Amino acid sequence: MPLFVAHHEAGHAVAARALGIEILSASHAGNRHGLVQCADISADGEEGRYQTALLHLAGPAAQCVALGHDWRMAIRVSGGIDLPAAIAAVGDDDVASVFRPLAIRLIEERRVALDALAAGLQEMRTLTGEEVVAILDRADPTLASSILSVGALVEREKRAQRAGSGAT
Repeated sequence: MPLFVAHHEAGHAVAARALGIEILSASHAGNRHGLVQCADISADGEEGRYQTALLHLAGPAAQCVALGHDWRMAIRVSGGIDLPAAIAAVGDDDVASVFRPLAIRLIEERRVALDALAAGLQEMRTLTGEEVVAILDRADPTLASSILSVGALVEREKRAQRAGSGAT
């Protein structure tokens, strides 16, 4: 598995664990493709849309954080699947201004778990959900105990942006 695929898929899994979404498996199906399967997002309405966007953008964000890819490259080399799904969930403006920075921050703050899972994916072709969770929790024991409310993070990000631009 190419390094960028391992980190990309690990990013999705780290986000799922941070959001309290059940991880069913992580695998790769060749040289350039991987998949993290999760249970359905149980949050309804706005929180569910926010979780969907953040979950999709965490893969490209992991490539940026771990490998130094710029955002466009991360989207391009990942096959371009994640960005349209995130845009469908929350809209183009919010993806660019709110969710991309949130995804990058989420991954930066969980870098140890990201790298540990990427190494596990490099070593094994397929990991069960239990194996993924064990690797993540061993690397960062606080990951499962600090489930994120994306709605609160989005509002904080929007307030920070308004304050930075002088808007009220």
